[in-house]
Amino acid sequence: IGYNVGERLRPVAAFRIWLDRLSMCDVDVLVVSGDLVERPGDDYGMRLAHAMLCDFTDQWVVVPGNHDIKRPGYHDVFFDIYGDFPRLEHHAGIDFALFDSMSGLPLEERDVAERMYGDYVCYTEGRVGAAQYDALSRELSGRAHPRMAVLHHHLMRQHADLMPHVPKRAGVTEDVFGTMKALMDAEAFFD
Repeated sequence: IGYNVGERLRPVAAFRIWLDRLSMCDVDVLVVSGDLVERPGDDYGMRLAHAMLCDFTDQWVVVPGNHDIKRPGYHDVFFDIYGDFPRLEHHAGIDFALFDSMSGLPLEERDVAERMYGDYVCYTEGRVGAAQYDALSRELSGRAHPRMAVLHHHLMRQHADLMPHVPKRAGVTEDVFGTMKALMDAEAFFD
C-alpha cells in the first residue's frame, strides 16, 4: 500500500494499513488501546473502524482513547458501538481487564484537562478511578487465568526527546511537547 511520504495519512487509512500488515502475522487477539479516530464525535470513522475490526478477526478488544469521545464521563457513540467500561473479556486463555482511563476524572478536572487541537477538544489527562478498580477487582476475584490490563493513558511519565535538556525548575511538563500525561492514579492502578 503506497502513499507519498510528505502526506499525512488519514487515521482510517493508517488503521487499514496496520490491519493489512497484521493479517500477515499469526494474531491471537488484537488489542487496541484507543484513538480509533482522530476527532471526537467522528461517528462514521468509529463505525468504519468497528467494521474493519470485525472483518479482521472476532478476537479483539478496544478501550476508549482521548480522541474517541467528546466528553469524558458522559455517554458517547463510542460506548454505543464498543460497550461500557470497565469490563472483563476472555480471549485466547487471557482475562482482559478493560478500563476507560478518562471516566475517572472528577468533573472539575475535566475542564482543566482539555486542550484545543484546531477546532476540536482533546483530553490529555486520565484517571481510572476507584469505581472501576472496585468493579473489576470483584469480577477478577478467584479467576486463575493470566490477566492483561488495557487502558489508554500511560502508567509512567513519558518524556519527549527534549525533556532532559529542559531545567526542572522551568516547570515545563510533557504536554508542552505534545505528549500525553501519565495516568493520574497510576499508583492506585499498580496497587
